[in-house]
Amino acid sequence: MRLLDGTEYTLPGEPIWHKPFGKEICIVDVDTRIPTGINQVFNKSRLDWEKLGDEKFMDAGLGRVSAGVLNHYLYAQIHGYDYKFVQAAPKPDRGNTWVKVDAIAELLNSYRFVIFLDADAVWEHMEVPAEWLFNRWNITERTSIAMPMDVKREDCVTCDSRKRLMQNTGLIVAQQSERTQEMFAAWASCPGDERYPGCSTWRHKWAHEQRAFAEYVRYEFDRPDDVKVSVLRPRFMQASSACSCVKTLTVGQEISCYDANGYPERGRYVLSPCDGTFVRHYWVRKHFAKGAIGNAVLQSIMGRLQTQLLEQQEGILVNKTLGPA
Repeated sequence: MRLLDGTEYTLPGEPIWHKPFGKEICIVDVDTRIPTGINQVFNKSRLDWEKLGDEKFMDAGLGRVSAGVLNHYLYAQIHGYDYKFVQAAPKPDRGNTWVKVDAIAELLNSYRFVIFLDADAVWEHMEVPAEWLFNRWNITERTSIAMPMDVKREDCVTCDSRKRLMQNTGLIVAQQSERTQEMFAAWASCPGDERYPGCSTWRHKWAHEQRAFAEYVRYEFDRPDDVKVSVLRPRFMQASSACSCVKTLTVGQEISCYDANGYPERGRYVLSPCDGTFVRHYWVRKHFAKGAIGNAVLQSIMGRLQTQLLEQQEGILVNKTLGPA
């Protein structure tokens, strides 16, 4: 896979998936916030991108929701996937981020794959289809759920009680199956303490549904294809071309944060190389997400325009600097 910026990523083996899934994939945003006010994506007035998220004009948090919706919707349109924005009702007995669990489970009744992203998660390379990422991440026909690993920190605040890193629920790839539905039902019921005593701790306490999954669900659903759980380690080779780099991956069973969590401007407290190469997740510097979304769209458009210009340059370029033949 050669990206529009010239970087090339290769798979170490034969791909698992060969054909596009089209409408069998649904990209979804789930939020309790309502982006219908002034300069928000579901308001009928024309959206002003420059002022989007500017606290002088609007609620900054809702601006981020609108920006995320536009990025996720455009990605779905480019690749022929369905897109849904689920306006979820808050649940009094738990924090608002829990709503994604029920919403994904419900959508899996209508789609083979559901890909959820947080509002501050960004498709960085719009031209890369989900099917190629599934191959890179070793998502097979038996995979129930896949999420990127969280960032490694010295204080291990991103670990469960066994000091094992959590998966980050800012990106969730779920595939329909009876096993997947059983897993999501267990996850949704976790704060009730019946199946998992003590899970009510994470009703409102950070990291909410993410910690509940890490602390309880992944240890019950521990078949090899339930949850992608081993490490992907990127190896780098310099390509023959001076302007590109081939990046080969040793495929394991988990989405690495190098691929799908974090961002290059992350703080020094992050000890793992969480660049978010394909999906960037701005969990701290959330205001950076808008710029990343703008850059992703422009890179996609400008890259295609340049390719078209090069293909048609004989009829476009008038070169007056060349002497007579």
